[in-house]
Amino acid sequence: MTDWIKAYFSLQPGSIAGIALWAITFYLAYFARVQRYIDWIYHRLGQAPGALGSGLVSLLGVAPLVCLGILTQVGLTLTLGGSWGVSLGVIASMACAIYQLGRRDGEASG
Repeated sequence: MTDWIKAYFSLQPGSIAGIALWAITFYLAYFARVQRYIDWIYHRLGQAPGALGSGLVSLLGVAPLVCLGILTQVGLTLTLGGSWGVSLGVIASMACAIYQLGRRDGEASG
């Protein structure tokens, strides 16, 4: 029983890459909402002075995206197999990056 758990939840380099790719994908996909969330945290903390306040806001702003990345990577690993999480993460992050570039270009020109 414990070998099965270790096999699916061990931190391999591929798993870490998949988690990071999915966190970036969710950041790009929900950019406007993430920025509002980070601004809300910043104002909620009372604009804590110094680098500690900025670091804390950054950490709290990225934490939900990393949690979503973990859930997505684990789900894809359990359902499709080992490398599919990374492969689909690359494709999804590229698609979201192209969307963001097009969206910003559209805002700038029109």
